[in-house]
Amino acid sequence: RRGARAQRAQPQPPHLLPLLLAALCEVLEDGTALVLTTLAEDGVFGLGQKIGSAEGRPFRAAAPAVDVSIVDVQTQNVLHMQLTDKPIYVRVTQVPPESNWVCAFLDEDGNWSTAGVRLATAEELTEVFSGSDSSGTWCATTHLSIFSAFVDILLDCTWNANMLTEDGLKEILEREGWWARPPGLSLWILLSSFLLLIAFGCIRDMRVHDSGLWRDEYFLTDLPPKTSPCCRLSGAPAEEAEGPEEGRSFQGREPKEEPKSSPRSFSFQLLGAQGLSFLSLRSQTGFQVHQKLLELAKPTLASRFQERVLCQSILWEVARRCRLHSGSLEMHVWGQRGWVQGSVATQKSAKLKEMVMTLDELLPEAFLAVQASRLRPFWTALLAAQPIYELSLCDLHMTAAKRAKIEMDCILGALSFVALFFSVDDTAVAARSPSECPIEQGSFLWYFFVAMFSVLLSFLPRSLECYLARRSFVQESRRLPRALQLAFRHLAKDLLGFWLFSAFLSLCYFVIIAAFLANLSEAEEGKWMFSFALVLVRKLLLVPVLAGLVAGLGQSAALANSSPASPPKKLGLDLSLLKGSNEVAPSSASSETTVTETWTEKVRELAGRGLTVRQLLEFYAMLGDEVMQHFSPEESTTHDVV
Repeated sequence: RRGARAQRAQPQPPHLLPLLLAALCEVLEDGTALVLTTLAEDGVFGLGQKIGSAEGRPFRAAAPAVDVSIVDVQTQNVLHMQLTDKPIYVRVTQVPPESNWVCAFLDEDGNWSTAGVRLATAEELTEVFSGSDSSGTWCATTHLSIFSAFVDILLDCTWNANMLTEDGLKEILEREGWWARPPGLSLWILLSSFLLLIAFGCIRDMRVHDSGLWRDEYFLTDLPPKTSPCCRLSGAPAEEAEGPEEGRSFQGREPKEEPKSSPRSFSFQLLGAQGLSFLSLRSQTGFQVHQKLLELAKPTLASRFQERVLCQSILWEVARRCRLHSGSLEMHVWGQRGWVQGSVATQKSAKLKEMVMTLDELLPEAFLAVQASRLRPFWTALLAAQPIYELSLCDLHMTAAKRAKIEMDCILGALSFVALFFSVDDTAVAARSPSECPIEQGSFLWYFFVAMFSVLLSFLPRSLECYLARRSFVQESRRLPRALQLAFRHLAKDLLGFWLFSAFLSLCYFVIIAAFLANLSEAEEGKWMFSFALVLVRKLLLVPVLAGLVAGLGQSAALANSSPASPPKKLGLDLSLLKGSNEVAPSSASSETTVTETWTEKVRELAGRGLTVRQLLEFYAMLGDEVMQHFSPEESTTHDVV
């Protein structure tokens, strides 16, 4: 009783008296008695009763309630006890606790609360009751009341952590034959398929390296030094000194003297203050009109969506033909804003530069192919979103082996989180009463929720993997040799950064799935196989089909509001570069009736001689290196170039 304080309280409600099953009373020296009462299992606080805690969490009684009170012998009133130094340990049942059990007490408002009471651990029970029987479920509390052990339904319905305990992990080695059951065989087949995909990615990376399309040393480049804003400001002190003078009014300034014959001086003398104010008003009006024109010229949300869908469909079509990833094409070659100017990647790789030269005709061909058929955008989007097919494409910033490893961890992560939602006994989930869960267990909605939410939980580690796997351009060091810098980059970024983290993540996923399958009962194997198939179908089929549907519908909307043969000017697609384009070039019906055949042939002949600005600039860039090695910017003339 050290550190305790007592105060008188009201007697217990009379409706609890019929529930008394057994009572133990011990009279203390100061005229008080310690009363321990176990309530009946089929009463108000009996087993299986579903209640709501004071904190708003759903509970279900796992043991009969136990009343521990100190009663004044003379007045028959219950004394309130509050300890300040050591807790009181109350055994509520002989059954050992489970991981989802909690202790709660009945507060003054008649609600079960977990404040000031917790589930006692085995270590502290051994320390307190050394040599005595400490089996069962014990609650550690700082006050006396009615106590009981409850199952946390919310935790029980959503988290199956029992398999990650010591006993659950032992089943991986001790249970015989679980690896030969259908769930275990499906896991081994899946892992073997992933290893084959990683091997295919390695072979694909070796072929890309041998072809010269892209190599790791291309990421080392001489980046221009960055100039800070303060350096730019300090470079023009005279302009800064004149800044405050320019902000003053014209009347406070004395203009510089100019010759009398100067028209500028004469006009300033005649202009005066009224003329300046008129020009200022006129300039403000012109600026407002210019701003309104810019706002009207901004594309709407629908037009931006149509352009994006059209651009993405063209990129997917070109990626399928060139075997180059659409992300690399959009970043370094061509995208929604047209041709990419000054790409470092095309300057580093001669093979990539040759491929870009062929895109002058390939991009318009892809545009016409996408516009010609309604099914073509659906098919190209279906292939582009297919993760297995995507490994055959070259991505400049991420190798195929790393992409295969990321897809492996994505599916294994989703399966591991699915395993945490399912039980290993006679129910589809960990809940002892599935009907009490917020979503009805065993229903299609539950399986769909588990599969989709598991994918969402695995998104965070996958994002970190993608960040570690991505390669980017860095400035080449002048202190270290190129070979040493490449080796250090490969060791730090690839081996220690990506592969070590990825291997650890895969190991964690495998342990969770293996522990689940080792504890899974044969009656629940069908439900697990259904969820297993749902995760694979979502990743390999559902996502590509949805991407194809979005691309097909967006392309149909774009065709409804624009001409099929006229791409937006901002895309920079020149249909006249196509071979035989003069035969399919659109012309209005009125012009065909007025022009003669000779005139049409002459126009086609002249159009075939045309050069685009891009072709002219590319030719100029090749002067002196690839063509006309004798070209000199100082000596050669325009006639020589022509």
